[in-house]
Amino acid sequence: MAHQREQMKLSYQPALSHYGPMWIVIAIVFAFLAVSGFVLWLLFQSQTIHSQPYYDYEVLQLAPAAELLDRQQAELDEWEWIDRESRIARIPVNVAMQLLAEHGSESFFPDLRSQPLP
Repeated sequence: MAHQREQMKLSYQPALSHYGPMWIVIAIVFAFLAVSGFVLWLLFQSQTIHSQPYYDYEVLQLAPAAELLDRQQAELDEWEWIDRESRIARIPVNVAMQLLAEHGSESFFPDLRSQPLP
C-alpha cells in the first residue's frame, strides 16, 4: 500500500497542463482589448483637442425667432424697387391695402381681367 502511495505521488502531475491553451487565449484577448482601447483613446484625444466647434460664436443668435420676426416686419414695412424699368416696387403692406381699398384691383392689374383663364 505504501508502494501505491509513492507511485501515486510520483505519477501525479498538476492539471495546469490542461489550462495552457486557455491562458494563451486569455492573454491574446487581453492584449487585443488593451491595444484597441489604446487606439480608441488616441482617436478620441485627437478629435477633442484639434476639432473646431460645430457652431460659430459670431453667428450664434441668442433670440433667432425675435430677430427673424424683426427682419420679416422690416420687409413688410419698407419701400424698395424690384424692377425699376417695369415699374414694379415693394411697398408697405398697410399702404398696399389702403390703395387696393381706394382704387380696386382693376387699377393695379388691368390686363388680368382681359386675359381668359387657361
